[in-house]
Parts: sequence; C-alpha cells; structure tokens
Amino acid sequence: EIQATLLPGRADLKAVPAKRLINSSNLEGTLKQVCPAGIDIDSLLLAARHNLHAQGKQPWSFHYFWLADMAEANSDQAALARAPRGKTKCKYAFFPGCQLGASDPRYVSVTYCQLLRDEADTGILLCCCGAPANWAGDTELHEQALEQIRRGWQALGQPTLLLACPMCKRQLRQYLPQIPTAFVYDWLKPPSPGQASGAYAVFDPCASREEPELRAKIRELARAAGCSLEPLPQNEACQQCCSWGGQTALANPDYTKSVINKRIGESKLPYLTYCANCHDIFAAHGKDNAHILDLLYAIRPPQAAPPTVSERRANRRELKKQLLTELWQEAWPPPSAEQGDK
Repeated sequence: EIQATLLPGRADLKAVPAKRLINSSNLEGTLKQVCPAGIDIDSLLLAARHNLHAQGKQPWSFHYFWLADMAEANSDQAALARAPRGKTKCKYAFFPGCQLGASDPRYVSVTYCQLLRDEADTGILLCCCGAPANWAGDTELHEQALEQIRRGWQALGQPTLLLACPMCKRQLRQYLPQIPTAFVYDWLKPPSPGQASGAYAVFDPCASREEPELRAKIRELARAAGCSLEPLPQNEACQQCCSWGGQTALANPDYTKSVINKRIGESKLPYLTYCANCHDIFAAHGKDNAHILDLLYAIRPPQAAPPTVSERRANRRELKKQLLTELWQEAWPPPSAEQGDK
C-alpha cells in the first residue's frame, strides 16, 4: 500500500491507499526496537512523508496546525538569540525548545535565571528544533528551521546548547551534529531535601531511549527533592510516545486517543515527566502529572490544567517580553513597532 501510494502520478487518478497510514506513526523508534529483524519501519514512513510532500500529495490538513505553530515559535514575536547582558558571545546557551515556554513561561525564565547565577556566561536561544516540518515531510521548511538555529548558534559564538527536551536532542544530533549539546538538568543544582513530596511514576519520553544518563539524572533530582518513585514497567522496558510524536492527532484521531489512553492507564500514580509535550497531553486528558521543573521550582501543581492553543502562543510572546525587559532592560515590542501597530 505504501509503494502504491508513492508511485508518481496524480492523486485523483490513481489509488493512494496509505496516505493516512503513512501519517499515523509516532516516528519514535519503537518499531525498530521490537522488530526481531531490526527493520526500521519508522524511517520508511518518514521517508514516505517526504516523498508525498515532494509530489504535492501530502494532505495539508494533517500537519498544518503544527507548521503554523512552528512558524509562530520562530517568528520575531517569540524567537530570541541573546548572549548575557553586556556580551555578544557566550560559552553556553539555554535552548529550551518551542514547547516548554509555551506550556508556562516560568519553566524557561526561572531555569535560565538559575543558570545565570551558576554560570554567568550563558545566553539563550529560543526557537523550534524543526521537528514539525520534518514530520510533515517538508524538506525545504525543515532546512529553514535548521538554518535559523545554525545562525543563532553562530551569532552567539558557537556555544554548547543546554537542552531541556530529549526530542530537540535527537533532532540536533541527527541534523546539526556540529553543534555541541548537553542536557540542562545536569547543570541544575539538586533541590533542598523536602522541597517536594509524594509518590510519582516516572514517564520517560520516547526520545529519552538513547539517553540513559538523562533518565538516571531525572530520578536523582526527584529523589533529592523528597519524592518517592514507583516503576512504570512498560515504559522503563521500552520508552514509548505519549502520542505527540509524528503529529498523528489530525491524520488519525482514533489511533492517537488509543495511544494516550494506553499511556495514562499504565499507573494510577501521578506521572513525573520531563517533556513539555508529555506533560501537557497527559494533563489535557485528566492525568495528574508534574514536570521535573515543578519539583525543583514549585511552578505548577500536578492537577494544573494545560494552556489552550491561544494561551500557548501568548506564553511564548510573554516569555520573550519578560526576558528582554527584565534581563536586558529592553522595551518589547520596540516603541517604533508599537506605533506602527497603532
């Protein structure tokens, strides 16, 4: 069916039976891990998406929402590349990804201020890693997103990027391997004992599969905060997607719902997450969960509702405004832009 769908020819004149199938994979690597022959079906499906897009046969409705969201995250309203105040270059730069600040600006601003206190030579780079364009099969748009990261990184003096999102790490490792990276959690100080409490089941995001040290670090920080952790056997044996990966929600809503319900049904305990997408998707479906930054900085309670789509975009804009006005003492938007808007 995939082969038939990818054969050249007008979609209205030939059968395209696998369009929805091709766009229904979370693209998180489980298929290769569990296949006894090691066949990488996810890579096949991702290549098929790029083929469909190149032929003009990729249904725009399957991915438009995420591409529009990526465009907003990479726009002048939300994107930012800055060295510490008074500098033009830096040794490190915090790269939180596009979803952490959308979830709550404090996740980024509080963490960045902590980084500045511990390592003053740390800048910040706000933009998207390009995953939405890659998953949509849009090679040109994906390269534009990568180029925005590359330009920002070079403008900051080619610093080591401190990442908060495992998926960003996977994308940068594959498509921008020249950029040195580390996880920001290795740079955060363990909290004071008793700062948090309660029992959690740690939900490791699918992109953490290649990051055993990260998985161990999250558990170390949570226990240091005073939390007790229960195993999530299925997730620990094979880190699977919360449903966000691959942007399947519009291509196959029923499949996406089944993935979410399966993930949140694996334990009655609230989950401890360290992926903004996992965090907000679980919250949207009634699963109590906390981001690791909630335990470190008491940002949101486990029962907090996730932001709406409009609130997510407003959060990104507010984050940029807050950083520029409070840390760099710059008016945002600039007075000339405000006058132009009027």
